[in-house]
Amino acid sequence: MAGKDGGGIKLQWTAVPTVEEDEEADGTTRHGAEALEAAAAAMGEVRVLRRRWVMLALFSVTSMANAAHWIMYAIIADVATRYYGVSDMAINWTSIVFMAAYVPLVLPASWVIEKKGLRPAVLLGCSLMCAGSWLKVVSAAPDRFDIAFIGQTIIGVAQMFTLGLPGRLAAVWFGAKEVSFACAVGVFGNQLGIALGFLIPPAVVGDHADLAAITADLKVLYYAFAIVPTVVLVLLVLFFENRPPFPKDKFPSATEDAGRVGLTMVLMGVLGSIAGGLVLDTWHKFKETTIVIYILAVIGMVAFTFSVGSGNMLLVYATAGFLGFCTTGYVPVGYEFGAELTYPHPESTSVGLLNAAGESIGIALVLGAGEVLQLYGDKVTNYGFIGALLFGLLLSLFIKNDLRRLAATKTQQEAHDQAKENTRF
Repeated sequence: MAGKDGGGIKLQWTAVPTVEEDEEADGTTRHGAEALEAAAAAMGEVRVLRRRWVMLALFSVTSMANAAHWIMYAIIADVATRYYGVSDMAINWTSIVFMAAYVPLVLPASWVIEKKGLRPAVLLGCSLMCAGSWLKVVSAAPDRFDIAFIGQTIIGVAQMFTLGLPGRLAAVWFGAKEVSFACAVGVFGNQLGIALGFLIPPAVVGDHADLAAITADLKVLYYAFAIVPTVVLVLLVLFFENRPPFPKDKFPSATEDAGRVGLTMVLMGVLGSIAGGLVLDTWHKFKETTIVIYILAVIGMVAFTFSVGSGNMLLVYATAGFLGFCTTGYVPVGYEFGAELTYPHPESTSVGLLNAAGESIGIALVLGAGEVLQLYGDKVTNYGFIGALLFGLLLSLFIKNDLRRLAATKTQQEAHDQAKENTRF
């Protein structure tokens, strides 16, 4: 829970002993469950259930299934624009709608989560995702982009009931020594879904000249992305529970603070992503932009680290927002810079490799940070993140600024202009 540390507010979990159900270390079985609960309550212990891992797994798969839809059309933009006969901007909006839905709906979704609990929120989110997914199945025809967009929008709304839940689910179901790991697994489900969204659509949908062949590929993609959440919904109805059958609110204030700080980072990150794309489109300074963002991210991480112990929550929110703006804003810049460096290989290949590397490093960092947090506290953990950012900044300095795709585009444009000039004489 949030506690005082030298006059400041410290956002970390209070270590509370936990007791696990079924078979305990002293040989206790379910036969003595009532006595065990009474003893645990008297000693200030928190009892955790083994089925907490089932809840975490079901939620992670739900989040993964939703996130996989986010980039579905944008990653096959050439095929989608030609098949549906729409502009690149229309296809881009199939991804932007996820971010656009977040801002106006975050408060209503938060109200549902806080007032109704985990089970209603997750069931509502998964039900909306299923509805949107099956609408997209119906949209597998060249004249039905409007149906596809409506389905994508519904799925974007559904994400409201999964993005903010990892911390809450971890707080409700897990003991203090596991809460960081559980939250990380919940977040990883979303990130894994995004990675699958980059990899699966280009592998399934081919750039065929025949629209009928594209229709067949899209049906395979749409059915796969609809069947998975439908199966997950059935499992959620059967097995997902709202909370353990006994009181277990270990650190409510810390959960609220952490959730709001995380929300601030996400919302500012949306703005950072848009700003990063605009900067690249305007000046085409890929390496320079990555270096500047990295420097700002290091500054933001340092400021956030020291603001946590300041006792000023407004400062915590401000520094967290700045940090989210920089770190999330780096994502589209990194994707585009990677595409420049690896041209003429397809953008989906470079993005897929970047995602795979990012997920692997992310797993290592989250697991390592969880252990450091338990042993040494939040400041040392944040110092480790600062070191990781500084290491990334150092590596970025040695990246060759070889903008192959931009150079190829300029060459093609010059050739086109020269051909037009020649036709005049």
